[in-house]
This record gives sequence, structure tokens and C-alpha cells, in this order.
Amino acid sequence: MEARVRRRSWGDSGRNPGGRSRILARALALFCLLAWGAGEARADEALLWKIADARGAVVYLLGSLHMAKESLYPLKPAILEAFDRSTRIVVEVNDDAETRSPEVIKFILEKGSYPLGETLLSHLDPETRDLAAPHLEGFPGVHTSLKPWLAATLIEVLALEKKGYLPRFGVDRYFLDEAKRRSLPIGELETATEQLSHFADMDEEMSQLFLKVAILEIEKIDAFMVSMVSAWTQGDEAAFERIFFETYYDWPEFAPLLDRVLYGRNDIMVERLKPYFREDGATFAIVGSGHAVGPRGIPAKFREMGYSVEKY
Repeated sequence: MEARVRRRSWGDSGRNPGGRSRILARALALFCLLAWGAGEARADEALLWKIADARGAVVYLLGSLHMAKESLYPLKPAILEAFDRSTRIVVEVNDDAETRSPEVIKFILEKGSYPLGETLLSHLDPETRDLAAPHLEGFPGVHTSLKPWLAATLIEVLALEKKGYLPRFGVDRYFLDEAKRRSLPIGELETATEQLSHFADMDEEMSQLFLKVAILEIEKIDAFMVSMVSAWTQGDEAAFERIFFETYYDWPEFAPLLDRVLYGRNDIMVERLKPYFREDGATFAIVGSGHAVGPRGIPAKFREMGYSVEKY
């Protein structure tokens, strides 16, 4: 997954299918990560919620960091104890099951690149082109035909990897591996193509806004990630929310993106989590932390519907 993207054209559908799978896996990691007060947090607090229905059935909801450093581990005892109490896990997308399927690779090839002869830079408005150009220098050759939403994701993934944040150290990756080791059932809240569609079906204007957001975040990536990981480690929901949404607070023009790539997906995830309250035993659900914090986050939505919601 950490291997660098080969210098192949995205229009060349007959070559390097393994490379495209790695690109897709890295892209999905960033979708979930999006897919990013300061009150004192308890020493043992985590971005973890215990959600219970009227009968007492429980779903533990953990906010994840999909790309992280090995130094994030070991995780807090409260997180591990909630996992130990659970009889199944649910993730956003089970990347073991889907990200390398021919159907998904075909989808991203068709939806993530312009037709032969058209380039990314030729589609960008002058302002976005000026912002993006410095970040495309030395970028893998595939950038020439990528659409803005996918170029944004890969640029940000590469920037994170250069700083040592890797998908293999992601929190959901850790628990997927543990679930397989324990032979626990694994569910998912979105299919890979569903998740990708939220980005691939953007119109051109919104896709370019998405690229702008990525560039603004890359330009402050060191401070951004240190602060975000610190807030996550402390379980400080208010601080994480502030850091995660900072770019959107500073640039109101980006607000429409949130409805598409975050809040709308929260509504879908809530509906798909509900059936797990009818299962025997507790469920351990893992979503990107951006889906879990704030007044429109998943815990807040369950609280509005009358569920008992307790933050750990």
C-alpha cells in the first residue's frame, strides 16, 4: 500500500492493475479521513462513544485516524476494552474485501480521469491552476489526466506519507486485523463504489473546490497533523472538531462540500448502524473521526433520536 504510484497513464487501461489498486486503497484512506476550547480532556478519554437503545443494546462508536504513525500505539485501554466487549466490528469500507475488485478499479478509472487528450491543468480555472501547479511538480505522471477530486486526494495522501503517516498504521486497519485474528464478523457502512461516488459525482466546480481545500491543508500539514493527532490522542472532541473544520471555518465558500462529503454520509451511516442494535452482543463501529464530532456528527444524531449516548 505504501509503494509509490508507477508512472503510467490513467488512460492506459491495460497496464499496471496492481498499481491502480494501491492508488485506490490510498485514495479511500483519505476520503474517510476528511473521509480533519481546548477544554481539558480526561487522561483516559478517547474519541469513543457508547450508544445504547431503549432495550440496552450497544454500539461502541470509535472515531478513527485512517493514516497514522506507529507511535500512535498502544491505544488507550478504554478503546481496547470496548473492542473486547464486542462480538463484531463495522467499518466504513472493508478495504480487504473491495478496494482491489475489478469493478472498483474500473469505476475509478472511468470516473477519476478525463478522456484521452484532456488534462487536469487545462480544466482548472486560473486561480486553482496557480494554487495547484507547485504541488504537481514531481507528482507521478498519472496526474496529467486525473480529475480534481482524485488529484486532490492523491496529492494529500503523498504529502501525508512523506511525513510518516501511513494507512497500515490507521486505527481501522488495526482493528480489521484484530477482527480477522479473532474471527469476528466484519460489516461495512458503505461499499467502495458508494463512497467513491460522493466524490466522483461532484460537478466540476465542486471538484475544484475540493482540490483547493486539499492544497490549503497541505500547506499547513505539519502543524495540522500534530494538532489533530494530539486532540485525538487526548480524546478532546472540541479541539478535534475545531482543527478538523478549520479550513471550512476560514473559507465559507467551501461549506457546500461538507454537505456532500460528510454530513450526507453521516445520515446514511446512522441508518445503516440502526440494524446492529437488533443483533446479539455489542457492536464495535469505526468511522473517520470527522464523522463523529460536532453537532451534525453521528453521536449527536443518535442523541437527537432518543438513544443514550455516553462519551468515554
